[in-house]
Amino acid sequence: MQMGKERDDSKKIVTFELARQQEAMLVDVPLPLYDERIITESNGQTESETLVLGYKSPLSKPEAIDFFVHQMERYGWQNSVCFDGYQALLQFESPDRYCTVSIKEQEPRGSCIFIYIKRASTSARP
Repeated sequence: MQMGKERDDSKKIVTFELARQQEAMLVDVPLPLYDERIITESNGQTESETLVLGYKSPLSKPEAIDFFVHQMERYGWQNSVCFDGYQALLQFESPDRYCTVSIKEQEPRGSCIFIYIKRASTSARP
């Protein structure tokens, strides 16, 4: 039983290190204030070459939306569309990548934020 716990702990350390390395490479994607990283099952990378980063943030949903709309523009991204309901979805484009930000209100305060980034390819464009 103890052996399984040690494996789980070392897996978490590797996953957190991978998340930190991925964040460091994203020089043109603003990261929100956050209390905790959310590690996804995909270890940050999905099969379709989509990078996924998750955070629990002290920012409220409206504050997080405002942060991303303004900061992504400052970093050179174009805001394509925003959907705001129970969950806010913000879609951004740059010349070589797409980014979708998902924001949900977190009880009792703050928000849960997921950032999805994918390289643009000629086959991905309409």
